[in-house]
Amino acid sequence: MTTTNSPEGRDGAGRDHGPDHGDDQVAADFRYGHGRMPFFMKLVWLAFLTFGAWYTVSFLLASVGEDLGG
Repeated sequence: MTTTNSPEGRDGAGRDHGPDHGDDQVAADFRYGHGRMPFFMKLVWLAFLTFGAWYTVSFLLASVGEDLGG
């Protein structure tokens, strides 16, 4: 890094250039949402897990039992 592109360059040590300066040495602040799962997605997950449990018990275990001779 040189003095022309460093944050502590010759135009002021650590001077704040504002948000539109385009400083690539500072990590961007990403904020996508509130961090909680929406209610409808909880319902989708619940339906998926219920279907998976029903399918496993109804078809998969019965099929494995027949294949193993039980």
